[in-house]
Amino acid sequence: WTDAYVSLVLSAVLVILLGIVSTMIWKIQTLFIVGLVVISIASTALGVWLIYLMSPRECIVLSWPGSREQKLIRKLARILLPLALVLGALLWISSANIGLVLLVIAALVFPIGFISVLDDKKVARRDAEISTFLRSLGGVCAAIGTTVREALGRMDLNSLNHLRQQVKRLHTRLLSGVRAKLCWQKFVEETGSELVHRSVGMFYDAISVGGEPEQAGYHASLFASKLGLLRAKRKTVSFPFQWLCVVMHAATTVLLIFVTEVISIFAGMVAKAEQEMPKMGGGPSVGAFTSFNFSGLDLLQRLVLPLVLIFTVANALAPIIADGGSRWKILYNLSLTSSISGVSLVLLPKLAAMLFRSIQI
Repeated sequence: WTDAYVSLVLSAVLVILLGIVSTMIWKIQTLFIVGLVVISIASTALGVWLIYLMSPRECIVLSWPGSREQKLIRKLARILLPLALVLGALLWISSANIGLVLLVIAALVFPIGFISVLDDKKVARRDAEISTFLRSLGGVCAAIGTTVREALGRMDLNSLNHLRQQVKRLHTRLLSGVRAKLCWQKFVEETGSELVHRSVGMFYDAISVGGEPEQAGYHASLFASKLGLLRAKRKTVSFPFQWLCVVMHAATTVLLIFVTEVISIFAGMVAKAEQEMPKMGGGPSVGAFTSFNFSGLDLLQRLVLPLVLIFTVANALAPIIADGGSRWKILYNLSLTSSISGVSLVLLPKLAAMLFRSIQI
């Protein structure tokens, strides 16, 4: 399904480039140009829908802010997202370059997305250790015949690199006489992981009704390890796909904007030469050697901007749908694709103009 998405997006861009080049060959109808744009948008939307349809939908982080990073993301989102919308709207109203608007929005939403990606990595590392922790805890309880609270003090935590601090705080709260259920709930919140929430819930519910800690730890550990393996298998596909989408977006955006600008400038120079060249009786005019559809080219040039915006959003959505995890991670990809689109919209028209600056008509 990832290969299908890449093929559909590339096909959509090639369809638009075909329309741009066609304006140099024959006079095409406006309806045909609009049809090409609709086909491109439909192909991209179909690709995103296929990714959504084929990808497993699973919660990786908690549905409420639990870890320190998740609480920070919630606070930043309340400030930066409205600020990005307001600044973007003000720049748009003031007729600023749309590329500059995209760069401002990308700069404001990047911190939220970056922290979300960091939190996702930390959650993945904690998920990898929860299986070992629960199995070891159940084994220690069965080996020395003691309670979970005492077994936590006997465990060797050197094998836990990412859950060590949370386990130590859990043990401290249990020793302080805090209710066990509240202690385990706080432990789950500090990890910020839905897998920890499920597996710890299985373990605690089993021992709270009198179940054997060893069996409870074994089954909870088995559940966590199987789910971890499935996520690792999914990651081998989604991680390369994310950066493939970023590189593909850069290539297609640069190609689409640059080719459009070059052909538009060249068509303008041809039109200017045709107007300034004196009419000679019996001699061919410049228009006899060219077939530029100036109205169609102007329409395509206006439609390039909406297409770039659609590709920007689609190439940010697809990798996150394929990878799963926190919904805030989309802002990380959106900041990358928006930055690429913004830089292209700001610099490429100037670069195309520089190529023809030395040509005198």
